[in-house]
Amino acid sequence: MVEITNQETALKWLEQQDHQTQIWFATRCALRALPGLYNDASGDQGADLAIVLNCFRAGVIASAASTMQPFDLDVLEIRAASAIAALNALEADGTRRQDAKLASKSALNCIVSPPPARHAAEALQRCSQVVDYDQIGPVSFERATQDIEDPLNWDVLWSSGYPDSDDPFRETGILGDEWSDLRGQMGREGTNLAFWIEWYQGIMNGAPLPWALIQRIALEIKDDEWDAGPSVVAKRITEIRKKFDAAQSIGSEETASQPSEAQKEAIAKRIASNRDAIALAVASVLEQLNEYRERVRGLNGLEPDYREELLSFIDQLSVKLSELMSMLPDETDITIRETGDKAASWLSQYRALVPGIAKRYAEPENFAEATVPVGIILGCTSIGAMIGGPFGATAGGVVGGLISNQMKPGQAAKAILDSSSTSPDA
Repeated sequence: MVEITNQETALKWLEQQDHQTQIWFATRCALRALPGLYNDASGDQGADLAIVLNCFRAGVIASAASTMQPFDLDVLEIRAASAIAALNALEADGTRRQDAKLASKSALNCIVSPPPARHAAEALQRCSQVVDYDQIGPVSFERATQDIEDPLNWDVLWSSGYPDSDDPFRETGILGDEWSDLRGQMGREGTNLAFWIEWYQGIMNGAPLPWALIQRIALEIKDDEWDAGPSVVAKRITEIRKKFDAAQSIGSEETASQPSEAQKEAIAKRIASNRDAIALAVASVLEQLNEYRERVRGLNGLEPDYREELLSFIDQLSVKLSELMSMLPDETDITIRETGDKAASWLSQYRALVPGIAKRYAEPENFAEATVPVGIILGCTSIGAMIGGPFGATAGGVVGGLISNQMKPGQAAKAILDSSSTSPDA
């Protein structure tokens, strides 16, 4: 077992990891340091809420990046660079506050600046300087050692013994007073920071808010909105959550019934047998979605609200496909039960998008150049079929028609969107 005892041992381990794992490691270190924004060793009380907002902004962007595939990070890289610039423009008085800010900056640098392993190790060092200042022993390094036993896992930040605690920091004696005070300051009327308390509490307790929602917040809030301050950001988050919740409710009849253990096992076996084909199909559709996103952004004839909804759909679909890519089991380690449970949950959400929400954006009355491309529809359908079986008898016939050249791709896409979804077959 690898033991992290200092920045050098962390760097040695990090250099052997992929980029996503490096971002995940740096982000968890930066998040542990956030309560240090409130109280410094000098005894000064309070926190600059502009720095608080932008450090939490960094945490959302970095945590979102850690849950996305590297080829889907292009937009987040832009968001990360802007967040770094915002942090650079803010002065943090006091050593501990400065280290907390720099830990957040290191997590962002891990996304955009080579070498990412060094930035991740720097995030750990900054975290240690915040957290271990008045602790007996290097608790930051000890917790990092526990983290790397299960890379990319979002367990509780500090002690796995307190997953349901309202205050894990206080339970472990680590920055308990600082987080309690910072949370109280952030929760005051008029600060517009309530979301960040909810989000961070979930991270601490090992129960993060849905990653699809966090990714949308990281992707959709623009730089000028962040610059406008907490009230504007809070309004945008409320709007994003409403749309996210509405999207989750679409296709609820399809997702209401839970798949049986036999169905989960069948799904896991299909993933195992189709693993490489699924990975190739997902990569292809993600590339098409990126091209489609840029095309939609350039269509000046679209109604602003419709463009925003369509871009939101594209982002949602991209997130779900990225989740699937990260879910694909290693060729040598396929656990049927675990894979089946995760894939069944993923499939129920995916089926709400294809053909659920997608149908709206492929209707003929919509602006012609903004309709969902046939290749995306067919690609998404093939992915769903490889995991959950055909989308009903109609979809099965459509695939057969395409293979035998009896049906054109446009006709196939329309038939798929017009068909009704069924539960995954066993």
